[in-house]
Amino acid sequence: ALTELEVRHLSPYSTREKIGRLLWSIVEKTLFRLSFPTWYRWRAMLLRLFGARVGPKSQIRRTVHFECPWQFSCADHCSIGDHAIIGGLSGIHQFVRIGAYAMVGGCCALGQDLPPFMRAAGGYRARMYGLNSIGLRRHGFSSERIAALKKSYEVLFRFGHRVAEAVKLARENFSASPDVMQVAAFMEGTKRGICRSVGKDQEGEEE
Repeated sequence: ALTELEVRHLSPYSTREKIGRLLWSIVEKTLFRLSFPTWYRWRAMLLRLFGARVGPKSQIRRTVHFECPWQFSCADHCSIGDHAIIGGLSGIHQFVRIGAYAMVGGCCALGQDLPPFMRAAGGYRARMYGLNSIGLRRHGFSSERIAALKKSYEVLFRFGHRVAEAVKLARENFSASPDVMQVAAFMEGTKRGICRSVGKDQEGEEE
């Protein structure tokens, strides 16, 4: 029998998946990331070559990171913004938008828009779990920028306001933050609605 330490160090990936991840990391850093910004069909084709299911009119930016593309599925007319991170076994509903620097956790089904800088998790009906703070720091966001986004999160998603009212309050109170204004503009353009936020006690927000 394996000891607890040996089990802890066992890889969750099969040999075939390890080879697939290696090949994808090469393709993602070259053919995918170095493509022209508007080459959406090209990037969709690359993802399909690795087993992803991508709707023909979906728009995926070249800086998006996919953990396991063969475990990814998105319907038609989806869009995924720059530097977003997509976990394995994730699915995106038709017309759903994922904002820049957002993160979708593994085993997620996203049926509504996920604003920029946020993270979603939660299985069949994914919910928003605060900011993607670790990802923002890795991309060089200052503590001041992250603090402004955290404060605006309360107004935008926790006070129970409707989208239009929440956006108005954010514009009035955080007009000096371009990041918050980006979130507000994204929310104004929603057609599917905004992914619901969990309660603060459930969030376990990254520090």
